[in-house]
Amino acid sequence: MEAPTTIKLSGTVIFDFDLTLIPHESLLEVLRIALCESQNLPLLERLQTSHALRSNKLSHSYTSFSDHIKALASIRMQHIADYFLDIIPTLDPKLLWLISELQAKGAKVCLISKSYWEWVAPIAQYWGISSDHVWANRFYWYQNRIVGPRPSPLLLGEQGKTKLVRRLKRAEALPRPIVMVGDGQADLNVFLSGQADAFIQACYFRETPLAKPARPANWYQARTISQASGLTLDLLQGQFRMEGILG
Repeated sequence: MEAPTTIKLSGTVIFDFDLTLIPHESLLEVLRIALCESQNLPLLERLQTSHALRSNKLSHSYTSFSDHIKALASIRMQHIADYFLDIIPTLDPKLLWLISELQAKGAKVCLISKSYWEWVAPIAQYWGISSDHVWANRFYWYQNRIVGPRPSPLLLGEQGKTKLVRRLKRAEALPRPIVMVGDGQADLNVFLSGQADAFIQACYFRETPLAKPARPANWYQARTISQASGLTLDLLQGQFRMEGILG
């Protein structure tokens, strides 16, 4: 009796991080740990209501910017280590299975996030994603203290992810088809610009999903992680629902 044939996949899956692979804004969670330890609860409350921070952006208002810098200065390496230990047991096993399955079948898995390398990379490594396939912002450090954000020039602006993917494609670093999985506008822009062949909108952690136009080609909404897994595997096997995308 012949052994069953293992289906091999070709292509690339690019994941966002916050609200795609984890159910929260990671920066806010790290700040919560740091500010609770320092007992600066008023600052934490202001940040939790700040839309600018929830989207991992610096506000143009002086008050929000000042709060943001003060909050970042409270983070120590131990707070990041505590966050890592807190989050690992809570990671959804269905997402862990999907990433493992994609890699086992030959697909390239990348992670592009506007969150911060200091915790994104270790969590990606836990999932088995090579640090060479992870792009994120970083911090400036002085000894054990953060002195400010160090945004990656490759990720600046709403088109930052798009420009990065275009650059990687020109370097022939991303095999096709390319499937983008994310919850935000920057993820969608990668698809709308033609740099990804399909977009899976992660709606399972986000309270207000992106608006979806009528009859989009190869834009899918996943309202459960199981749906996202099935769509991702189908798309990498060439099962696009609209013809011509790979033509």
